[in-house]
Amino acid sequence: MDLKGNMRLIGNISGELYAPMISPDGTKIVFTRHFSESEQYISTCERDGSSVQNLTVYYDAKDPVWSPDGTKILFTSLHGGTPQLFIMNADGTTIQKISELTGIRGRTDWSIHLAVATYAGEKEEHNREIILLELGGEPIVITEGGDNLSPTFSPDGHWLAFMSYRDNFWQADGCELYVMRIDGRELRRITTNDYCDFQPRWGP
Repeated sequence: MDLKGNMRLIGNISGELYAPMISPDGTKIVFTRHFSESEQYISTCERDGSSVQNLTVYYDAKDPVWSPDGTKILFTSLHGGTPQLFIMNADGTTIQKISELTGIRGRTDWSIHLAVATYAGEKEEHNREIILLELGGEPIVITEGGDNLSPTFSPDGHWLAFMSYRDNFWQADGCELYVMRIDGRELRRITTNDYCDFQPRWGP
């Protein structure tokens, strides 16, 4: 779809397809491809929908994200019993688990500095927090209260946009969008609506 809303269907790919992301070089798309509870893939195709390749059959694998250089893919999976973060090469080889967190939910993001932003917590407890994870380092919680979700890095890797209920704590339509530096400083709200604004993605 272009920015005027003109849409066209690409390819003729079977299964339920969701969570697409175009590769950094603009040539491929990674997405989740679901057939059944026991058959769900992280898959790629060319930008025109051709050359579909199923990369992994890890249980409940979803929400793939390209690394900034396009050589790796970050995703979440229930492989092992609880949702955790994994990375693999762009061709599906060398899968590695990179997290041991409780309550990981939703789509993550990957900065140009190879830091990963995710969120974890329990929806029912309204205690989800944004977490910064340097590859090989310890996770750092960078929010404190307010029920925070769906972080996305700015192109320079110094800021995060995210959604939060902090100003309308747990109202069904109370989520707004916020930005802050990756250390949690300079937090500011950027939307004010009577409906829920959610799942931001920072453009290039």
